[in-house]
Amino acid sequence: MTFSIDVRPAGHCVVVRLDGPFVLPRIEAACTAIAASADWRPDFDVIFVSGPGTDLNEVTLDSLKDVQDFMRGWNAGHRSGPDPRTAIVCSDDFKRVIADLWLALVGDDWPIQLRIFTSVKQATSWLQRPAGTDQA
Repeated sequence: MTFSIDVRPAGHCVVVRLDGPFVLPRIEAACTAIAASADWRPDFDVIFVSGPGTDLNEVTLDSLKDVQDFMRGWNAGHRSGPDPRTAIVCSDDFKRVIADLWLALVGDDWPIQLRIFTSVKQATSWLQRPAGTDQA
């Protein structure tokens, strides 16, 4: 899986674009790149974009749980602020089903607000809303 990161200080967020097979080592590499960016701040929100080339065909419950465990630790170590949010952008129905499964796995025991969107524009609008407001 390849990735790109676009830290947007003016938008108070980072956009992470993912392509290729969805595997934990690439998620780890993307998060390492985020934390190493000079523009990254721990109170920024995150938008993960599952692009048209993102391959989820090998995703299993166990691999999702491994990503969940990694992200729980990464969030605890690299994110702060009163209301951290993560938006997941999925370009097609299959990817949204996998993202919905992710939300079901994390349940209410997740310190970061999570929402799923079909576009970066929708995700950005949600991130700009005041804390505690629901989906745009």
